[in-house]
Amino acid sequence: MDKPLKLAYTDEKAYHRLMEILTRNTITYLKLQKEAGINAFQLFDTWAGQLRRVDYEKFVLPYVQSIFKAIDLPSIYFLKNCSHLFSQMEQSGADVLSVCETVDLAALTTKCGIQGNFFNGLLYAPDDVVIAETRRILTAAKARFPKYIFNLNHGVMPDVSPEKLKLIVREAHQFNWRA
Repeated sequence: MDKPLKLAYTDEKAYHRLMEILTRNTITYLKLQKEAGINAFQLFDTWAGQLRRVDYEKFVLPYVQSIFKAIDLPSIYFLKNCSHLFSQMEQSGADVLSVCETVDLAALTTKCGIQGNFFNGLLYAPDDVVIAETRRILTAAKARFPKYIFNLNHGVMPDVSPEKLKLIVREAHQFNWRA
C-alpha cells in the first residue's frame, strides 16, 4: 500500500501514467472476457479505501469510472473500508456497490444495488452470533434495497469451519423476503 501512495505524492505524473496503463489493460481484459461470454463483472479495489475523499477523487475515481463506462455489462464495484467514500462509489458507474462491514446498511440510501456486508471475522463467533448478524443484515437490506446480494466482506480465512458458511447460507435461504 505504501508504494502507490508514495508514487502518487512524489511523482504524480508517473502515477497517472501508470493508472492510465492499468485502466487501458483492465478495459482490454474485460472486453476479451465479454467476448468469451461473461455476463457480469466485479472490480475489486482493496487499496483505495485508505484514502481521503479528496485523494480518492483525484487518484482513483476517474479510472474506475473509465472502466465501468467502457464495459457494457452488469457490474459490481467492491471497495474495502469504504464507509467514508460511499458517495464517491455511487459516482463510479457500477450497477451494484459491494460494501464492507464499515457501512451501516440500515443508514444507507442509494439507487444502486448493494452487495455485502457480513464481517468475515464473525465466522469465528458462536453460531447464535452468526445467525443474528446474518438476520440483521438481511433485515436491513430488505427494508432499503430492491436489489441486494448477501456477501462476506472480503473472503474467508483458511481456518474457518465450512459449517459456519453452511449456517450463513441456510439462514440467507430461509430468510423471508416477502413478509
